[in-house]
Amino acid sequence: MDYREWLPKILGAAFSSVVGDYRGYDPSVDATIANEFTSAAFRFGHGMIQEFYQRLDPNFGNSSFGALALQKGTLHSDVLVNEGGPDPLVRGMFTQNVKRPQRVTTTVTENMFGSTDLSTINIQRGRDHGHPSYSKYRELCGMGVATSFDHLSREILNTATREKLEKIYGSVDRIDLWVGALLEDPVVRGLVGPTIACIVGPQFKRTRDGDRWFHEKLSGSDISLPAARYHKWISTNGKNSSAVVL
Repeated sequence: MDYREWLPKILGAAFSSVVGDYRGYDPSVDATIANEFTSAAFRFGHGMIQEFYQRLDPNFGNSSFGALALQKGTLHSDVLVNEGGPDPLVRGMFTQNVKRPQRVTTTVTENMFGSTDLSTINIQRGRDHGHPSYSKYRELCGMGVATSFDHLSREILNTATREKLEKIYGSVDRIDLWVGALLEDPVVRGLVGPTIACIVGPQFKRTRDGDRWFHEKLSGSDISLPAARYHKWISTNGKNSSAVVL
């Protein structure tokens, strides 16, 4: 599901070049998780969090409980259980449009965990982990050396956004990786910018190609194993739902 459905939508046209088709286990590949992947780039999903999530009844009409506010549901599973269970929320996710990650909602910056700002945590995490600046990663990803904020115009199209970055950071060499990468306009048919695609895509490729037990490596009599595992997953998790939405 990750490689066939989710990742191609995240990386868009970049998927074929940075991940591509599976060609078998490669023992020379180091599948170690990169620091910049786990502590910055893969946290682009924080920008996809929405303030409200639709809840729909079995006929895909509006639930009597209404949309679920992220602030209300975070760390409060009792709210979900007592207000119709997970099914209405799952139905809503089938119909609700995805949010691009380039802008973080105020729920994430002001109300995620009490008064904690998740964006600030991400920025500080990158500094704690010793990330080079965004401009360094941008250069490593083949987008050239940036010596001024105007040089970011191909990746960050909005002039006002670049001006705000200049006001806050003063120099392109001081932009935090998570901030700069998240603000990039998405690649063609994708949801993330080129720097995140450059970090996330190759990591998924290494994780897949360097895994001797990756499910697509199975062949012969084992070819039905992925389908069997999926069937078991559906059967197990279906016990906790009153209906399976197709």
